[in-house]
Amino acid sequence: MSRRLLILLAVVAVALATAAVGFSLASFTSTSETRIGASASRLSDWVHLYSEESDPDRATIYAHKRTNDGGVGTVAATGQDATLAVDLGGFPDKNKWTFPFVTVFSVVTPAQFPDPDVTQVTVSVTLVDDVTDQPLTLPGFTAFGPTGGGPTSVTLEPGEKYQFNVTVQTRKKFQQDHTYWPHVLVDVAWTGVPAGYFRYDIPVSLTDIGGK
Repeated sequence: MSRRLLILLAVVAVALATAAVGFSLASFTSTSETRIGASASRLSDWVHLYSEESDPDRATIYAHKRTNDGGVGTVAATGQDATLAVDLGGFPDKNKWTFPFVTVFSVVTPAQFPDPDVTQVTVSVTLVDDVTDQPLTLPGFTAFGPTGGGPTSVTLEPGEKYQFNVTVQTRKKFQQDHTYWPHVLVDVAWTGVPAGYFRYDIPVSLTDIGGK
């Protein structure tokens, strides 16, 4: 056998081996990755977050921010889904005063999930501290309406509407005239999708105003 033929055969063998490795690597896809890839890629296809201005039912029971003189201001939440943001207003420089907010924003599932094999999703909430402190407490979900409180995790079927409630608790060490920026993380998960894969990150602002 000629040297040229031997070299040619060696090149072909390397090419075949490389192709075989590439094919085998491509087949190693985890179950969760396959499940996610087959599902809708947008979180809003599974769960919507609405403020009063974006609520398709035009509900008007959403929480309003607290004004600097202790009154009732404009609606606290604005935007929708990934653009949702919350401003709860101004709060007195007092220790351990609590201010419950009911129906800060709504959590709504579509009439049918993008994947018909999915019959329910789990929606859970976590509070993230401001860089200096945490003025929020008691996060929870309840069915849309006048009732506050609720658990931090709920299981929703298609076509359900819930709401997020939370309480502001002032503390002695809060800094007067300082605006705090905690965050609310809303996670959506179902069988085959790991926790934290689909997440809304909602900024919340509130200010220690002193006085009332």
